Amino acid sequence: MVIGESSNDVEVRERYLLMWAGNPASGTQTVLGPATVYRAIGSSLRMGPKELEAACFRNNLWCRRKIGGQFSLLWTETPTIVHLEDSSNGQRCALGTFEMVSMICDTLYVDREHSRQMARLDESVGKWRSMSDGTLWPELVLLPAPRIALSDSSLLTDALNGGVTGTTRENTTWH
Repeated sequence: MVIGESSNDVEVRERYLLMWAGNPASGTQTVLGPATVYRAIGSSLRMGPKELEAACFRNNLWCRRKIGGQFSLLWTETPTIVHLEDSSNGQRCALGTFEMVSMICDTLYVDREHSRQMARLDESVGKWRSMSDGTLWPELVLLPAPRIALSDSSLLTDALNGGVTGTTRENTTWH
């Protein structure tokens, strides 16, 4: 990590990904992260590097246990690498790198129009189903593709300290 001239400028040399959580009905948006990886193990969304739970899926919503809040939409705004995996046996199915990804409730989309479904959480078995071939996987993994620069050092500090930030924004475009 390199600290710039201003205390508000932080350049991240490692790769980090920001994920946003939103609820269009209430108009709220909150950032989860940044994180080196987002790993959905069944219905538990975890943030790396420490694999802390950022949210869990229940009653058709993503819920944040520590901070509170329920969200129907999660998304990234930067290129994201997506794969399904089973860490117990080392198998991995690469789905690709996409400009952005979003999860509407239990379904992962890889386009802004939400027309390209890639995976869906099958709650009955607690696994992610590949929409291309129907196979079931214990984990859905989202990784950052490029380097990003953060202008708010508090986001990075909170993430590196293992916390989930409560940073919010309003009146922005939904993805």
